[in-house]
Amino acid sequence: MSYHHHPVQTIAFFSLGILNVIVYILVFTASILKTNDGKLGEIIQTIYCCLFSIFLVFNELRTFNAIEDYFGFLHIHHGKGLMMLFLGCVVMCENAFNIIVSIFGFTLGLGYVILSFIPSVPRPKDLCYLFHQVRQQQLNPPLGPEYSYHTHHALPLPKQAVHPSARAIMVPVNY
Repeated sequence: MSYHHHPVQTIAFFSLGILNVIVYILVFTASILKTNDGKLGEIIQTIYCCLFSIFLVFNELRTFNAIEDYFGFLHIHHGKGLMMLFLGCVVMCENAFNIIVSIFGFTLGLGYVILSFIPSVPRPKDLCYLFHQVRQQQLNPPLGPEYSYHTHHALPLPKQAVHPSARAIMVPVNY
């Protein structure tokens, strides 16, 4: 797989990343609302959801090597999908806001699981990388109908592989 994507695909994944951040913030809020009763189990779930939501927001904005090594499931579509489904289950309660947030989490999680079955879809990237790629594509628009994502000069390949399993597929591209 190439790191250079079609502009529409880049914008779609950038929008999906923003939607992820919104859902993580909603999960953070819903988990706090879940503790109104003050039961011990719900307080522990709130602490877990709050910490994990904060971690996921930072991971969505910028990915670090240690996160890639230890939480590699967040860098594949079905891993993100299952995490969204899990967070939707954890914040579910009788509160209307929590039910809405759970439905958002389930919908986005199911979308990620469906995306994982499409072989041509590249792995998810963080928002900083995608933003930089969108800016490059805006500064260097395609010239004509012969444009394809194989000839687009968006960004050079990173010097270090994104994930240990990605090292085998990374090859330098000479233009």
